[in-house]
Amino acid sequence: MIFGPDPGIMAAMDTTWAVVRAQPTGTGDIAGTFSTLERAEILLAELDDYILVRCDEETGFRVVHYWVCHGQVRGAEIEVWPPHPLIAASRLAHRDHPIEEVEGVEAKAKESELDSIVSGEVVHHFYAYATSSGRATELAEAHARELLAG
Repeated sequence: MIFGPDPGIMAAMDTTWAVVRAQPTGTGDIAGTFSTLERAEILLAELDDYILVRCDEETGFRVVHYWVCHGQVRGAEIEVWPPHPLIAASRLAHRDHPIEEVEGVEAKAKESELDSIVSGEVVHHFYAYATSSGRATELAEAHARELLAG
């Protein structure tokens, strides 16, 4: 069973507010990112030398969110759960200062081994991560199909 991403989560992440320590290069160190201005202003009030940046296409800034999608292959059955944002993994980027966006799939070897012993069948647990929910899901589904193919 494969679940699709929740469109409500993705729509809420179109504009992000970042509390940032500004750097001369035009990029900065993120103290926090928030989906609402009110929450960002609370953190901003606690910090010195930080600025509030609206991160969207208009400003040229964006927060690169990382998404994680968990999955498993149990015997001949695939399950891929809906992707969700990977907490504390967001990075600030500017169109003039690109950052390396990483993606991949990681096996959960210990969990897979324990589940296989307990259930008596071959089980593979894994997760995929990427900078979009769709890509994380795509990676998880492809990995599951590779595991089935052997």
